[in-house]
Amino acid sequence: MYNQNVAVTDLDDNGFKEIIGPTDTHYITALDRNGNQLPANAIYDVFNPVGPKVWSQVGVHVDHTVDLRGYAHCGSEHRPNFADSAPTLTDLDDNGVMEVVVVGNVYNCGTNPYTSLYQMPFIFNPDRSRWQAGSFNWTAIPLPDGAAGPLKEDYNFIETVEPNPVIADLDGDGLPEILYASYDGRLHAYWLDKSEHGAWPYRVTKPGEGLVRFASEPVVVDLNNNGTAEVLFASWPQKNSYASGKLTMLDYMGNLLYELDLPAAVNGDWNGGLASPTLANIDLDPDLELVLLSAHSGVLAYDLPESEQATVLWATGRGNWLRSGAK
Repeated sequence: MYNQNVAVTDLDDNGFKEIIGPTDTHYITALDRNGNQLPANAIYDVFNPVGPKVWSQVGVHVDHTVDLRGYAHCGSEHRPNFADSAPTLTDLDDNGVMEVVVVGNVYNCGTNPYTSLYQMPFIFNPDRSRWQAGSFNWTAIPLPDGAAGPLKEDYNFIETVEPNPVIADLDGDGLPEILYASYDGRLHAYWLDKSEHGAWPYRVTKPGEGLVRFASEPVVVDLNNNGTAEVLFASWPQKNSYASGKLTMLDYMGNLLYELDLPAAVNGDWNGGLASPTLANIDLDPDLELVLLSAHSGVLAYDLPESEQATVLWATGRGNWLRSGAK
């Protein structure tokens, strides 16, 4: 397990917390407060009648019918790896029951070595079945576009992007969206209808610049309290580039509002912000500040003018000060 990729909350509203931990495979572990494995839905016992299964015995694949079968035909049936993915636990449909949102690196297991294809969110119920509610059906994940493949996966070339899902209502309609940074050099925002609206995804790696850039986990805030959110994130460039990352602000539809260069590296050949920014009032004036840990120029703090009426929707890494991945 990497990237502190566990989340903790009361999944089933029974008064006790559970732990969700994706692993460096296509399996997810789910435990109760005593370390007992959480049971999976009985639908996963049908083709493999070896008794009731738990979460960590049900593999995740792109196609849910392969989950039910219990094994993939590698080369044509793909599956995700969760090594870089921290989960987020949230009540998407406001029914009092939490869902598990996690971004997987979908790969072709028929090649040697495996070939990464794209990163995409998966949503699960507390019993490991795939989430659907009303008109929203995530039994099948969204289809990637033609630019979803990895730009680079070599951390000697550029530090690895962590596709931690951020859950926030961008457009003020009462329904949350799912945001995450990806190794395709973009920041994504999926609506629950499984599409990206407006100008999303936002391209962090710019065509023609000659540099690969990746984005941090974003923070989300309605700065002027007008009912729609702003999205802020840091970025970093490839190593040996003598370039700096940026601090970027987008509107709720993925349009660029503001961007500035982070300082040059004090010691190093590149600089940027890998970790999620944090929104807080650190100087006791009416406005929020954004605090950012950079790779090679220390801790940075930026004023967010006229934000005294702001509504913060996702304030820091993993959603809260405990970094528990719960919202």
